[in-house]
Amino acid sequence: MKYRLPFRCLSLVCIFLGLVALECRSPALPQSPAPITMPRTAPIAPAKAEVDPFASPPPRGLTPELKFPKIEHRALNNGLELRAIHHGRFPIIELRLIIKSGVASDTEKAGLASLTGELLKAGGAGKYTSRLLMERAEALGSGLDIVTSTDKTQISMSVTRHNLEPALELLAAVATAPRFDPAEFKKLKERELDRVKGSAKGSGGWAVNMLMYRELFRLPSGQHAYSKHDASPESLKALTLADCKRWYKANVTPGNSMLVVAGDIDTDDLSREAELLFKNWTGGAPPLPNFTRPNLPAE
Repeated sequence: MKYRLPFRCLSLVCIFLGLVALECRSPALPQSPAPITMPRTAPIAPAKAEVDPFASPPPRGLTPELKFPKIEHRALNNGLELRAIHHGRFPIIELRLIIKSGVASDTEKAGLASLTGELLKAGGAGKYTSRLLMERAEALGSGLDIVTSTDKTQISMSVTRHNLEPALELLAAVATAPRFDPAEFKKLKERELDRVKGSAKGSGGWAVNMLMYRELFRLPSGQHAYSKHDASPESLKALTLADCKRWYKANVTPGNSMLVVAGDIDTDDLSREAELLFKNWTGGAPPLPNFTRPNLPAE
């Protein structure tokens, strides 16, 4: 006789087996992690106050000695001063012909010195027209610059050693044999007029300087040599080529000039070459300007 389990007992057995199966398939619970032990560190020191590196001078050490090259003083037979500075490390030779007259020598003709200085170059010199003069300077790898300031007119060039003699020849031509070409004078004067008119019309700084110089050097009578910042359009219009020639004759003279040359040079050779190139240049220093003391402010 077959034995049969009641239905209720069979159901309980199935539930029990199912729970056993779930228990076997469930993952093991993770173990609690071991406690983390922090390494011991030294106590943090308090921050130090910043030290000012400029509070005290640096320690003394070896300071290289700086010696300025020796300046050799010579004088040519016509009175031209020569200043030679030999420095073999200079790759470029610097030439400066300094005329000791500038804007202050204009007297009542404002703009005369600056216009004449520019004309020495723009008008050509010796065997060179204006264009050839510039081309010759550029062929030497240089430029011919003329700058007129309050008390001097400077003609300058910068060349390599093997171009020293032709550069010196150009300076001599400009100083001793300017052409004063009338056509070039007219063009230069028109350019200067355009510049001054533009400044008078649109530059507040130009107007302020014109007023400042006039007031700083106001005289009880007459005009102080330093009372002009620039020429006015009216004063430029009044200048003539004859005025420029007169200024040149009075101021551009060997007795009123200095030739300064610095670089890899031999002073004896330089002196002989300058003596030859400037031998026909004559004239002494112009008289010093005579003017009274400016009016001082009351307070």
